[in-house]
Amino acid sequence: MVYAALLAAGMGLPVNEDTVILATGAMADRGVVEMPWALIICYLGVLSGDFVLFMIGRHLGPRMLEMKFFQKVLPEERRLKTELMFSRRGPFAVFISR
Repeated sequence: MVYAALLAAGMGLPVNEDTVILATGAMADRGVVEMPWALIICYLGVLSGDFVLFMIGRHLGPRMLEMKFFQKVLPEERRLKTELMFSRRGPFAVFISR
């Protein structure tokens, strides 16, 4: 359940990762789940969600930019501005947006 919630949160569903991780920590504190397993499950859940979202963007991103919906959400001017920001300050931009 924890893994699925973190995976869903990483893929963009409105689930707060921090709340799930804190709840898992509370369960580990109360002995419901062992701490090493809680750490492993939380780590893998967050990592998996980020990886799946990255792969979706990598494979579908260019095609999605051609769809009318995404052209309205991310017009050419805004997309170019965003790409420039990432080329100049990529790691910092990812850190701030995360």
